[in-house]
Amino acid sequence: MITRRENLLKVFRGERPDWIPIAGHVDPYNQPSREGMGAELAEAMGVVEWCDESTVAFSRHLGIDVMDFLGAPVHVRRRNVSLERTEDSDTHTTVWHTPHGDLREVVRTCRAGHAVSSNWIEHPVKGPGDIEAFASIFEDEMIETDDEGLERIARRRALIGDDGMLMLFVEGTPLGMMYRTYSGVATLAYLWADAPRALAD
Repeated sequence: MITRRENLLKVFRGERPDWIPIAGHVDPYNQPSREGMGAELAEAMGVVEWCDESTVAFSRHLGIDVMDFLGAPVHVRRRNVSLERTEDSDTHTTVWHTPHGDLREVVRTCRAGHAVSSNWIEHPVKGPGDIEAFASIFEDEMIETDDEGLERIARRRALIGDDGMLMLFVEGTPLGMMYRTYSGVATLAYLWADAPRALAD
């Protein structure tokens, strides 16, 4: 019989798996209700934190496939763009100082118990005049390997073993990140109509 990991890999390769995988995921925003949860599972999960081992404990307790997530083991270094960050309670303001001007972003954190969500009050891209400065942020990035991140991945991979897979998350597609984070839906629609070439670039 093949392992859970091998069966999951069959799915990702477009092959027919030996059984239909069932996987769960736990983070502070997405977790099962503690109401009616067995004491043994509640103890195994503990207090759920971002990128902790709760998904592994949850999956193993239920006897399902482990499909865990961690961030990619990289960090960004910039040479010509600097960030200025301020916090006022749950409101976070970031000003990007670029060679082509400043961009300002304001994000408010909403909390409900251990669950948190980020809500953009002000997106950094507000119109066509911001595109050049926005592009310069990414042109300036140097992506470097994070040794601590690599060690964290090795430890989590060893913990999962052949019971499943560890996947690494990265930012979404450029279009998806525009409407979620960088410009918002309304501004993106105007950019699509008013500055399609600059937006595409």
